[in-house]
Amino acid sequence: MFERFLEWLAEKLFGNAGFDNIVTARQIIVWTIIIAAMGLLIWLLSRSDMVSLIKPKPKATAFNFIDVIEDLDKINFEEKIKLALADSDYRLATRWHYLKILFLMDKGKLIEFASYKTNIDYRYELKSKKHQHAFIRLSYIYEYVWYGKFVIGITDYKLKEVEFADFEKELNV
Repeated sequence: MFERFLEWLAEKLFGNAGFDNIVTARQIIVWTIIIAAMGLLIWLLSRSDMVSLIKPKPKATAFNFIDVIEDLDKINFEEKIKLALADSDYRLATRWHYLKILFLMDKGKLIEFASYKTNIDYRYELKSKKHQHAFIRLSYIYEYVWYGKFVIGITDYKLKEVEFADFEKELNV
């Protein structure tokens, strides 16, 4: 039955079912199966815990807004960012940058900071279309880095740091 299938496949692919064409059809089937099996294996490994052998797990950092909501005016954000960078904790530095822009927007009366609000709440609260696009972008960066728990290196951090600095300048607070 398999031989009849190979003859049929050779006839469809090459126009005749000669010996060489049947051999080529057999090779096509074998290589298709091998490639599909490799693809399936890679997909299964990427969804398993084996991926941690290739991609390291991010360093867990304890941080909670409850720790900082008592008096945002007394937080030295620059110092907190420097401490995080000294520990090479770029995720935490990104989080401090994000909290700083929330603080600056609150100070500039663009939003009203509250620990229970979500980033989407702040986006809807932000009436200025001028700031809304940049804030959405920075929220995306923050959520990707912090909640996605992706490993962020110095190169990626420097690029994101520029975006935060540009937004701070835009706020003029």
